[in-house]
Amino acid sequence: MKSIRWRPGGISRRLALSYLIVTLVATLSTGITLTLLQFVRETQQSSVSSQASALEKQHIVEVAPYLEQTTPDLEALRYWLTFEVIGRNAGGVQLVVVLDQQRRVLASASCNQFALLSTGSKTCAADANSRTTTYLAQPQIRATIQRVMDSPGEMAGTTSDGKNFLVAAVPGQRKQVIGELVAVFSDQASTRTTTGPGAVLDDFWTIWQPTGFSFLLLALLLGTVTGLLVSRNLVHRLNLIALAASAWSRGDFQAVVQDRSHDELGQLASNLNSMAEQIKSLLSTRQALAVAEERNRLARELHDSVKQHLFTSALLVRAARKLFPRDPEGAQQHLVEVEQIAEQVQQELSAAIQAMRPAPLEDLGLAIALQNYARDWSHRVGIAVDVSVQGGCTTPLQSEEALFRVSQEVLANVVRHSRASEVKIQLSWKEEEVALSICDNGQGFDTARIVGKGLGLTSMRERMEALSGRLTISSSREGTRVVAQIPLVWVDTSTKEGSHG
Repeated sequence: MKSIRWRPGGISRRLALSYLIVTLVATLSTGITLTLLQFVRETQQSSVSSQASALEKQHIVEVAPYLEQTTPDLEALRYWLTFEVIGRNAGGVQLVVVLDQQRRVLASASCNQFALLSTGSKTCAADANSRTTTYLAQPQIRATIQRVMDSPGEMAGTTSDGKNFLVAAVPGQRKQVIGELVAVFSDQASTRTTTGPGAVLDDFWTIWQPTGFSFLLLALLLGTVTGLLVSRNLVHRLNLIALAASAWSRGDFQAVVQDRSHDELGQLASNLNSMAEQIKSLLSTRQALAVAEERNRLARELHDSVKQHLFTSALLVRAARKLFPRDPEGAQQHLVEVEQIAEQVQQELSAAIQAMRPAPLEDLGLAIALQNYARDWSHRVGIAVDVSVQGGCTTPLQSEEALFRVSQEVLANVVRHSRASEVKIQLSWKEEEVALSICDNGQGFDTARIVGKGLGLTSMRERMEALSGRLTISSSREGTRVVAQIPLVWVDTSTKEGSHG
């Protein structure tokens, strides 16, 4: 069984392309999603870090001396917060609070120097106390203050009203935590230096560019290779089915599809193997029926002719034996008749043997073999036969044998049923077919009543259908006409190639 090599085309190409497209879409979707998450996260972090930059490291260092005093100068601390922290970061810091080691409020400020001069220290102090109470009561700020005290450093977060805050540990001279600085930033704190769709796309492209292209190329490579491997395996399995089907079309039902997988293709292969076994069994059954039919036909021939002649011969011999003592000449006449009957039996046995083993069609050809058989048949049964041949060309041996068998069956039916005195046989070759026509002048019959009856007619039809031919039977009181036609271009089951005569 000739193998079919895999080629990157057809279904394999479409499968590989589909894998490539699916991988491309999945990779882009994943990459864009991850980039957006990173973009949002970095945007939030840049917002906090941008506002946190309003609190310089110097501020944390400068507040330390106030906390290291045995009795901190709280008034001076408030003024320092007002002028140095808030004043130098106008609009950036809304509230700044200094806590000691026990997380108690030492000082707070919410006004810059201009607001302090215009509204007065009492008003600014009251506003600072109010805001301090409000913000320090929020769970997220309190939790952050506790974490910074446990793990010194800086931590940022968001208040319940959407503002950013920062908690920073204040180290002493011995690097121990002596207090904390809490800052709440105002709404006017800038989160980005540039705005607009163009700036957002630029930032997004910057985040995507380093790893996005590498990830995309790697995913496309893996998707393409995977698609090619999967499609190659699939096409290979389909080729196995095609090879088995090709063998079955040539009549080789020993071929099976070698696929032991349990998926849909494996199930299809199993079903096709079962179908091939059933067809093989069916062909064996039909062959056995054909053999049985041929035996029955031969039995009928022997019963209708040879057996009757032998019975007659036995009667004549018995009569001659009894007549011989008193009438030797009469007994001699009976023996002559027995001799004639024996010759006739010999001819009929030769015809039966010829029916079982057709004339050598390969040597003589259909036309000569048919003429010889018709001549012998006419001499044997006493019915005139006229054989005409038109055209002629090389014809496949299967077609010649089928037409010869049809002629045998038709002539046998003429003897048994038609009561004809003349038969005309015409064999003709046309451009696209070879046709055999057999007409008799017998009594005819009703063609509708014989549909599905008689193994002889069924056998003739099956022979024609096996070669893509057709059998036509027409009958009336003037006689019967049987036409068998076989195309000269047909699928040869042994070579699966078109044969042309």
